[in-house]
Amino acid sequence: MSGYVLAWCVVAIFGIAGLFGAERLMRGLAWSLRAPLLGGLFVFFVAPAPVPRYAGEYAPAFVVAIFEFLFQIDGQPQTAAGILLIGIVIACFFSWLVARLVSRRKG
Repeated sequence: MSGYVLAWCVVAIFGIAGLFGAERLMRGLAWSLRAPLLGGLFVFFVAPAPVPRYAGEYAPAFVVAIFEFLFQIDGQPQTAAGILLIGIVIACFFSWLVARLVSRRKG
């Protein structure tokens, strides 16, 4: 297994671990509110974005956005921030939709 694949496995594992921790913190919230927050949080942690000046390499979008914004003189965080925004909105919507459908079936 290459280091690149191993790094993405670590990102996915920590993304899932972060979800479990966040779910424990949000226990008091209704499921229809908790599901979109957890979906958006997971996408925030694992959404890939291309790394500028390294063709074909990807990193978590929030990391790319932070480094491009803070540490690059001519940084371009717009791509990574756009990926984050679109991914989080889509994940929140679909998580909310699934939570509503499941709650209607149970109710």
